[in-house]
Amino acid sequence: MKTCLNCKEELRGRPDKKFCNGYCKSNFHYEEKKDSPISLFRKIDKQLKYNRKLLLKYNKSGKSTIR
Repeated sequence: MKTCLNCKEELRGRPDKKFCNGYCKSNFHYEEKKDSPISLFRKIDKQLKYNRKLLLKYNKSGKSTIR
């Protein structure tokens, strides 16, 4: 019988199933990605999110635009 890749419990249901539930699937992929180096895309995305957060903080009226 196959076992869950995350919690090692026995799987029931479809024969090609890899995880017992959504939590195990999410946790498995989170742990797998946690040790990998941060990609250039993720660095840029993180910086853009930070910039947008600052713009919202200091531009409370929302009426002016910044290029």
